[in-house]
Amino acid sequence: MESTALQLFGTTSTELTPLEELIRGELAKDEHAYNFEPARYRIASQVGRFQNILDEDELLREIRAIILMSRIVRALWDNRAGGDNGNSESGKSPPRCVSYNGVQGEWRDGDAVGRIIPCDACSYNRWGSEQKRDESTGMVIRGRGKACKEMRRFLILLEGHDEPAILTLPPTSIKPFDRYANALRSAKPMSAYWAVLTRIGLDKAANDSGQQYAVATFELAGRLDEAAVATVIALRRQFEATLGVAPEYEEYLDENGVPKDPNDPDAW
Repeated sequence: MESTALQLFGTTSTELTPLEELIRGELAKDEHAYNFEPARYRIASQVGRFQNILDEDELLREIRAIILMSRIVRALWDNRAGGDNGNSESGKSPPRCVSYNGVQGEWRDGDAVGRIIPCDACSYNRWGSEQKRDESTGMVIRGRGKACKEMRRFLILLEGHDEPAILTLPPTSIKPFDRYANALRSAKPMSAYWAVLTRIGLDKAANDSGQQYAVATFELAGRLDEAAVATVIALRRQFEATLGVAPEYEEYLDENGVPKDPNDPDAW
């Protein structure tokens, strides 16, 4: 990608050093040297941070970024549907079914897509369909949630970066984003989630059992001008296929997002 991505933010803090410019120029010749793999961020609730699952030592208090694209994604792992006796290790396998648009899912038999299933008619998309292991008894029990997990998957351009990354939001953070996106669309003058700079933070919440978790928050951090929006639209077209990769189980789970030192004073 050319440095136009960096220019979107219009700040000198994103300028590259002469060495970085030299490396960038040579990287352009490495187009076929390896496959580009974007950083993948998730919410690590136990520490109240965003964590890069490709580099678990990278923990961010907040994310300032342009959300280039958002996708409603659904994924069903065998362990959430009672497969493999509910063993969470089965989640390390690819999802049994994936929906990249929240409308229809691709049911997989091994690596092949077996059939297409409408999400609204799927029994795994019903409340109470989740199955999980009871930690006290070791038995597989039916939970209150859905076996198939709905997520929001973003392609984001972090401030100061010139390559996009992926951020996956769990079900508990879906509504805050949807409200934010709808508010921008209905505002006067009209805007869009991809036409602004957004600050994504984390708030602490708790479920009925008192278990704490983190919920994403969204705050307008700046508006893009016409030239910047045109660049964003071009980036949306260029990287559209990036979100067409099945989510990994680690992107959905946040229980494992703990620093090496559990007594880290920066954790919640």
